[in-house]
Amino acid sequence: MLAGIDVQTAAAETLGTRLASIDIYTVGALLHRLNLQFRDSARLDRQVARDCDIAAQNAAAKALRASGFCQLVGTVLTSAFAIAGAGLSFQGARKAQARFDAEIGGWKARNGKTSFQTEVPKRATKPDP
Repeated sequence: MLAGIDVQTAAAETLGTRLASIDIYTVGALLHRLNLQFRDSARLDRQVARDCDIAAQNAAAKALRASGFCQLVGTVLTSAFAIAGAGLSFQGARKAQARFDAEIGGWKARNGKTSFQTEVPKRATKPDP
């Protein structure tokens, strides 16, 4: 058992000798250099994350622009066809009115008045005193 204590004491003395031979300034310099490397790597990680975020936002903006352009083209085409349809409807209504006018003999209806005029009954007015 005493042999085990002697080995532990020898190991402690060797460890103490080693600790005494270590230059604390060298250890501090190594820790400082390690800290700088960690800081640089953290900075690079943030830059990469920022660049990825910018790329994702640019892709989303490009997709929105393409979608907006497609909607604009679709709206313009829909409006153009709606205007053309209204023109054709107006032309058809004009032809139907011309045919109707030709069948009844012009713009005058049977009572001799134009088709747009109506008879408005006159109110009895009181004479001014």
